[in-house]
Amino acid sequence: FCSRTHAQQARNNPPPLRSQPLPQCKNPSCSNQVYVENGRAHDFCRKACALAFDRVNVDYVWEGDGANSCQLFLLSPQHAKHNGVINQFMQAWKTDP
Repeated sequence: FCSRTHAQQARNNPPPLRSQPLPQCKNPSCSNQVYVENGRAHDFCRKACALAFDRVNVDYVWEGDGANSCQLFLLSPQHAKHNGVINQFMQAWKTDP
């Protein structure tokens, strides 16, 4: 940079991330480009694709109603996170003395 002011301006306003085409969404059933936020390319095009991708090998999903609702996932043994969830549960389990 020719001056400190120009270096600071460049740091505060980075160029767009469009020098190369954006990668495709990692959800195999989607062909959209990934979502870019503040110059960072995410793995998926939108939240719905990320949730759908994570639900592979999920046997059942229960979703509550209302603003403070939650989602419960029943993972099949083939799901990538199945063993980790089981281990978390077993470590947190408390038995009566």
